[in-house]
Formats: sequence, structure tokens, C-alpha cells
Amino acid sequence: MNCFFSRTSLYVVCCFWLTSGAVFGQVEQLYTPNQVAAASRTCGTINVPVYGFAFNSTTAVNPVFTGLAGFITSGTYVAGDIVNFKLYQTNFSVFNTSNLLATITAGLGPGAHTFPAFSYTVSPSPVTRYFWITVDIQAGAVNGHTIIVNPLTIAMTTITGSETAATITAGGTQTIVCGLPVELLSFEGEALENENQINWTTSSELNNDFFTVEKSADGSDFSEIERVNGSGSTNEITSYFITDRNPGGLTYYRLRQTDFNGEWTLHETIAVSNGNVLTTVFPNPASDRITMQTEAGIYQLTDMSGVTIRTGQLEKGMNELEISGLSEGIYFLCLNNANRQKIIVKH
Repeated sequence: MNCFFSRTSLYVVCCFWLTSGAVFGQVEQLYTPNQVAAASRTCGTINVPVYGFAFNSTTAVNPVFTGLAGFITSGTYVAGDIVNFKLYQTNFSVFNTSNLLATITAGLGPGAHTFPAFSYTVSPSPVTRYFWITVDIQAGAVNGHTIIVNPLTIAMTTITGSETAATITAGGTQTIVCGLPVELLSFEGEALENENQINWTTSSELNNDFFTVEKSADGSDFSEIERVNGSGSTNEITSYFITDRNPGGLTYYRLRQTDFNGEWTLHETIAVSNGNVLTTVFPNPASDRITMQTEAGIYQLTDMSGVTIRTGQLEKGMNELEISGLSEGIYFLCLNNANRQKIIVKH
């Protein structure tokens, strides 16, 4: 018997030479290279990796992998949350669906599972071959349920030759996500003296990292004004608020919610009036004059480049503005520099 120590992989390789000249391959069972990390998985997604492991063939003889029996799943999921378990093989540590070995379609709930018979030769070139247990998630799975594959053992695998185990870990917790990660009950704004308060309430949150409140003067171009930490995962009603101490006359706000994995969702846009507002401008587009209902103040009409075309005083109530001398195009009308409204001139 000859044995060799690997400094990089921390395992011992031994080969046995029989009198007939046959060599049985020692197989090192490795888990770190492709173990599946915890993640959120969307309802209806297929081929979701829930566990990764690898075999390492150390001699020229090719061991044959023929069985995976009694692997154990846990978590809060139920059988109806998934369609199947599948076993895939890849030559590299990145998952793909090119080589399906076996499928389980019954008895899917938490507990022990066994794949039907299959056969895969673990070639020594490349030395390491990777395997993946996956699930297809039902479209109607329960939001928030979790799936975990417990650590495998050598006894669960059937492979020719001798077999040893390196560090064996459990698969990362896979959390089923159906619908929006945050259920929003309300998103409202209130105009106070020289400031706007923005309030929102959630009925539940799942993997919610933070909220971002964004504002806009025209309802189109938004910028961030404040970020508020979320509550992670909760089924409790939770309320939040921020204060905008520099509002315009009419300000638009929207709410952006970001998960721990960086994915985000935009919620509804609201408008809050805090005085000095052009509440009504008509007709728009217009050809000769426009009528405005406003608070009292100084108006300013500018073109697309920001050049002031006209300015003047407006009384509270209905006001008319002559525009027949303007060239066709887009202009902006604002009151007391607090807000602007797009005006389209057509002749």
C-alpha cells in the first residue's frame, strides 16, 4: 500500500495493488467546494439547488456511484410545497442541469429520502466531480417555509472502491418566498408646517433589509432622501416614518424596499401638497392661453434649457396666462420656486 498526503486538500490518498494488478480507487467525499448557501427561493422556481457535495477519485480506476439513500431533509416545509427532489452531476462547482441522474416524486415531506437506482462513473479527469440535490417549488407553496438538507454520511452513498469523508456540512436554509417580500398596509404623507411626514405600515416582512424613501418634484426624476432599516422577517404589524424638512409645494414620494440579497421592489407613488401649488393647469397641451388655479405668488415660465421666458404675479384662485407668442415645445411653469409643472405648447 502506498499513501500520499495532500497539503492543499487536507486528505490522505491510499492505493491498494492486488496481485492481479487491479487498483481500487480511494474516494474522498468533499462538501465545501459546492455547498449551497442560504437563500430565498421564489414560488414556482424549478431546479433549485438545496445541497451540494463532491466525489474525488484518486487513482486511475474509475469508481461507480450507484446510490444515494436515506438523506434527510428538515425545515418547516411540507410535501405540498415541492414537486420533486432531483440529483444532478456537473464537472465544475457551478450548478447546471446538463446531467440529471435520478428523480424522487413521492414522499417529499421532511424526513429520509432515497433516489431510485442510477449509475455514474467518477472519472479521474477532472479529479473532482460535483453533485447537487435540487427541488422544484410549487407555485402555490407556503410563503416563508424553509427547506434544509442535513449533512450526508458515507453510509448514505453507494460507490465502488473505498470511501472516506472530509468535513460534511448541512445545506444552507432555503426560504420559500411567494408574493412580495413585504406586505404593505399603507403608505401615506402628511403636510405639516414647513415639512412633510411620510408614514408607512407593513403587515409582514420577509428578509427585509431596508426601505428607501425617494422624492421628486415632477413625479418622474426621483432621488433618495432617507434610508430606514427593515425588520428582517416578521409577521407583526410594523410602522415607520421619516420627515422631509425641505418639501416643495407639491412633492412626490415613493418607497423602495430592498432584501438582504440586494433584490428590491418599488411600491406606490404618493403626492403631498405643502402650499404654493399649481393645483390645476388647463388645457394642456395648449395653443394660445392656459388657465391656472393657484395660491397667490410669483410664477416663472422656463424653457427646456432652464431659460426664463416669462415671470409675473398670480392671485389666489383662477389666473390666465397668454402663451400664443411661444414657439411649439415643452415649457415648465413653477410658483414661488417651489414646484414646476410641464406645459406643452402646440399651434
